[in-house]
Amino acid sequence: MPTIFAGFVSIAIILAGVLCWYEYTLYTADEKARAPGLLSVYLGITALMFVAGIGGLALTIMTTGWEWLLLGVIGILAAASSVIQSRLHDRMGLDQSPFLERVLK
Repeated sequence: MPTIFAGFVSIAIILAGVLCWYEYTLYTADEKARAPGLLSVYLGITALMFVAGIGGLALTIMTTGWEWLLLGVIGILAAASSVIQSRLHDRMGLDQSPFLERVLK
């Protein structure tokens, strides 16, 4: 059961990485200029989430025994992404993400 759960979480973190990257493309040049350092960290975390998801999915398919470590790493990356995104939006002066604005329109 943990193997199946780890596989689903890996797929979810891959999708989260893709959505975070897409959100990055929605920021305006003015917004990007307000927090260039945090934006770089956000992109780095986004890339790490995507790579961890791909690696986790590969490990889940090929072997067992890594599930709990994988879930811990993915949990830490997801939490770090959320904290960085929150600080990024504060520094940019955004009330909500541009992705959410598009979805709610």
